[in-house]
Amino acid sequence: MRFYRCFFPAACLLILSACSGSDAPAERARDGSGDHVWKTQENAYRKAQEVAPMLEDADQHRRELMEQQGG
Repeated sequence: MRFYRCFFPAACLLILSACSGSDAPAERARDGSGDHVWKTQENAYRKAQEVAPMLEDADQHRRELMEQQGG
């Protein structure tokens, strides 16, 4: 019986201490230092947008060479 009287308050304190962390998402959002879930996907998309014009130029150059060789 003594175990149950000690276990319940200890469990409550453990839960309260776990919930009162200072690294809350709302605080990180306010100071702008937190990343969101899709950050890596957005970075990959931005890199792809930077590479797209180079690929289009290379494709255009390849087509011009094929036209010159073909006739």
